Amino acid sequence: MGISWESWQQNGVTYTQRDIIFQEGDIGSTMYIIWSGRVAIIKGDFNNPLVFGEFGPGDIFGEMALLESEPRSASIVALDKVDTLEISRRGFEWTMKHNPSIGFELIRILSSRLRIADSIHEQKAHTTRYLIKQVSLLQMRKEELLALQRLRQETIDFIVHDLRSPLGTIMGVLNMLEMVLPEDIIIKNSELLSLATTSCQRMNYMVSSLLDVAKMESGQARLDLTKTHLADIIHRVARKGLTLSQQKSIIVDETVLDTLPLIKIDADKIERILANLIDNAIKYTLEGKMVTIATELKDDHIVVKVIDQGPGIPHKMQKTIFDRFVQVKDDKKASYGFGIGLYFCRLTIEAHGGKIWVEDCVNDEGSCFIFTLPLKT
Repeated sequence: MGISWESWQQNGVTYTQRDIIFQEGDIGSTMYIIWSGRVAIIKGDFNNPLVFGEFGPGDIFGEMALLESEPRSASIVALDKVDTLEISRRGFEWTMKHNPSIGFELIRILSSRLRIADSIHEQKAHTTRYLIKQVSLLQMRKEELLALQRLRQETIDFIVHDLRSPLGTIMGVLNMLEMVLPEDIIIKNSELLSLATTSCQRMNYMVSSLLDVAKMESGQARLDLTKTHLADIIHRVARKGLTLSQQKSIIVDETVLDTLPLIKIDADKIERILANLIDNAIKYTLEGKMVTIATELKDDHIVVKVIDQGPGIPHKMQKTIFDRFVQVKDDKKASYGFGIGLYFCRLTIEAHGGKIWVEDCVNDEGSCFIFTLPLKT
């Protein structure tokens, strides 16, 4: 029995906002034409939906399930009040028979959607190939970085294990020379002996720092905390740097509070931090300028500042300079250091519950390295 045009016209249905017209996976035999309103096309779970797009007045949806008798490929949800004309399979057959123009329009819509789907598929293929290429490049770079990391670690292991023993021998020889040489020769060569001893101590500091960094990274390091006068350590380290500073006619000014309270710290590691910062300050300060070491009490912390009059640290590096293997380059693109000293400083200060950072000097001449140590640990 045929379906009359009048009965077909009466198949209009109205949906309110958020009504689910049908769900993905439903078996359907009805297509819809929107007279007014908008609907959303949704894939996946409603708790985490993927919105593909929306349809508006004049659009048709649900036709594929009607033509193929397959489950719905997406869910349709009303975005506002929606008036639709619902066409069953029998109604569709009647329409195709009595209104060929509607059939042609449906075919045009289907063809357009197929072209869009083909374009999306092509773009997806291009994107997939691009992403595969990028992933391959990233994998290559990752392998290169890992190889560089291994090389650096092997170099560190070489420095630690193969240099520590000779350093100990050199220090022993220097101490013996001071004991056996005649006094007049020692006085005559005191500057050379002092320079050699200080250089060996600095090298030993670096080797010890490399060992400590490896231990701290693996969580094996322990702080040997004792009550200490921080001012005494600062004075001692500053004196050890006199030979280097005098060679460049640099004045080392100690604005250190001798009334600083005793604090529990790992004195050996803090001494190495100060040696690292003061050595760097002397190294980068221009000849004839000044290096300042200052302290202050602030709230529940002691603040230590090491101020140089050198070229300064570029702003973009001030946050990364304390990371592992980061080096500062000068205007000639020459790099200094192995990129471990300041990393050791950060790990050690943080292990004490303090902070370390670098700032520009007030007059933009040089850098100010600052670290804090809590009065109570």
